[in-house]
Amino acid sequence: MGSDKDTYRRFVDVEDQIRSANGNVTPEARRKWLATMHDALSEAHRPNDPRPLEPEMAFRLKTEINRLMNGHSSDFLAPVTYGPGSPGRDPDATECIRDAVIYARTCKAGLIADASFRKTIWREYGGELAGGLSMDTVKDWLASSKFKDVEPAQDPDLVTRLMRFSGKHYVENHLNHTKWFGNLVGGS
Repeated sequence: MGSDKDTYRRFVDVEDQIRSANGNVTPEARRKWLATMHDALSEAHRPNDPRPLEPEMAFRLKTEINRLMNGHSSDFLAPVTYGPGSPGRDPDATECIRDAVIYARTCKAGLIADASFRKTIWREYGGELAGGLSMDTVKDWLASSKFKDVEPAQDPDLVTRLMRFSGKHYVENHLNHTKWFGNLVGGS
């Protein structure tokens, strides 16, 4: 089974809306298109029930990425700007942290045998590096109300791989911003 039917239906609806407007991509249509792609990719990334993108969605996303790679603009894949007071949190870092929380909760549920999961997360997310993550930050992430709905996952191997990949990605792209970001998710 592919993407959730509601997500796919929203994608088809916004594509139809754009076609009926002679290809004119309004800011509203762009936000809807991005939201459906985001939801479909999130569904593909679910540890308990991953769902691949529908072929039409995957093709459309590939086409837009291809445009950018070949020096053309994309009506869809450019930063969405919002007015003053818009959220400053980097959603990419939040997803990396969410993978750490899923790992911890899966360990607590007894599906991964790692009694020192906090230390594992600390190490994978750059704790051993100079200026790296503090153990207090990891503890704060795991206790953060932002992740109160995160459940343990049923596929321990996938959860472990995602946590390690996200930890590496976090180190490479977000570790220098830990002090700034830690305050947003309850870390130090």
